[in-house]
Amino acid sequence: MQNFEIKSDAKGIRDDLYSLKDNVTELAKHLKEEGSEKSHQMAEVLLARLKELQGSGRDHLHTLEGQVREKPLQSVAVAFVAGAIVSMLLGRR
Repeated sequence: MQNFEIKSDAKGIRDDLYSLKDNVTELAKHLKEEGSEKSHQMAEVLLARLKELQGSGRDHLHTLEGQVREKPLQSVAVAFVAGAIVSMLLGRR
């Protein structure tokens, strides 16, 4: 009688392990799909943000180009002063 109970318990444990294996496999598939979906969503958001930043950068560049064309001597003077400041800062090392 005790041998039958041990075999029955062993069979129950084996069935539980198979069920657990199936559940873990399904969970892994679900997590993979969910992660893939989230990464695609993030990629779309990042691409949209990149396009916004590119447009903003172009706008600022066009504005800066216009300012340089309007006041070329002032632009050269500002560039010279900025270069001198950077040179002084790097020369102190």
